[in-house]
Amino acid sequence: MSNKIKELFLQKTKEENIVFSTGFRDLDNCIKNVKTGSLITIGGRPAMGKTELTLSIVNHLIKNNKKVTYFNLYMSENYFINRLVANKTNLPIKDIFEKQIELSSIISDLDFYENNNLEIINEYNLTIDKLEQKIKNSEIVVIDYIQLIKSDNPEIDIIQELKRITIEKNIIIIVLSQISRKVEGRNNKYPLLADLKTFDSLEELSDVVLMIYRDDYYNRDSSVMPYAQIIIQKNLYGEREYINLNYKNGHFASLEPIFTDTTKNDACSLYNGNEQGD
Repeated sequence: MSNKIKELFLQKTKEENIVFSTGFRDLDNCIKNVKTGSLITIGGRPAMGKTELTLSIVNHLIKNNKKVTYFNLYMSENYFINRLVANKTNLPIKDIFEKQIELSSIISDLDFYENNNLEIINEYNLTIDKLEQKIKNSEIVVIDYIQLIKSDNPEIDIIQELKRITIEKNIIIIVLSQISRKVEGRNNKYPLLADLKTFDSLEELSDVVLMIYRDDYYNRDSSVMPYAQIIIQKNLYGEREYINLNYKNGHFASLEPIFTDTTKNDACSLYNGNEQGD
């Protein structure tokens, strides 16, 4: 008598291909089991760094020969390209915008994009149907940001459709999401799952939810933490945890030194929901 459960498990285990890594050592240690078919949400208040963090992830993915489609739904094409170049060169975004750079010093960095693994789609009235049509051979799709996706049918749940697409096309979708301004009224301004804005199903159907918190966002005139916190508020593949990243000149970077105990990542601490209180 055949064991269908055993056969299916071994078949699916063999077929599964882990294609996703962020390039941030400690974050990857926390979500290292993310697989195709996953929906990842990156949330935060405006100007907290959602796009910047995502561009770093995208540049890492295409460096590792992953095919990425980036749906830019709200920035001008010129603004987006400047943001991408600033991220790749690690230069202050202000210097890129104001052309306070020697082009010859960064031009070789831009050869990085010759592999054509990155497709940028600038679309300002994107529907879920159009999005699905435009996804071709991508392994990872980015939507910046989800509140701007439209639907021709108000009865259709956009997040359910995105989750369906990840499974049917065997891809990973990353959505950037604004969070509710109600966080501003709390004494403790760490973002919560409940702060995800507009779509209730985003909290339910996301496999991983990353929230960004920077203390200097709220305390600009005081001595604050010199880093950003990435709070893993939901993790289907592991624990709810948080990590610290350097944040300098508008760019994220892994903290140093590299931890030496491979059984415990000190920069990836177990998240305690009570810390986020109020």
